[in-house]
Amino acid sequence: MIRLSFILATLIFFSCGNKADKNNHSVALPTPSEINGIVLQLLKQDTSLFNSPKLIIKPKLYSGLRNFQLIDSLQIVDSLDRNFIAKQDSTFSGFELSQKYFKEKQFFRSDSNYVPFKNIFIDFSIPYLSRNGNYLFIEIGRNSGPLSGYGVFYVFERRNNEWIPIRKFTTWVS
Repeated sequence: MIRLSFILATLIFFSCGNKADKNNHSVALPTPSEINGIVLQLLKQDTSLFNSPKLIIKPKLYSGLRNFQLIDSLQIVDSLDRNFIAKQDSTFSGFELSQKYFKEKQFFRSDSNYVPFKNIFIDFSIPYLSRNGNYLFIEIGRNSGPLSGYGVFYVFERRNNEWIPIRKFTTWVS
């Protein structure tokens, strides 16, 4: 009877511990400076775009949750990751990139900046991290005028403190 009680107590203790561990995220939500750094790093990877004098960045990040089917199809996230991503979406709703990180890059501030086919406009979804911090999901839209644009959903993996693209999906074309 004592052994049975000990075994039962041990099972209860470990099952409670596992449940608590599953609810904790192994990485914290990114800070605003980390989000700016992530977007800047991704943008710099496309040097022809980053160095273009025609580039105008839309600073307000949008929700990329409509791409959850793509994220799910990769089978690298679980339901806890989806909850963590949803928390990032609500936390960073309305977030704007900071001009100080992008130095001399022009930001889209109003429709007065919009002259079709004169500039390249780029915008970003909120960059979503997986719970373990090893994957990053983001959509990047690019257009230069009416019926002249596209959106790409990227999956990046962190390798040696750098984000390496491992998958990409075209999400829209106009």
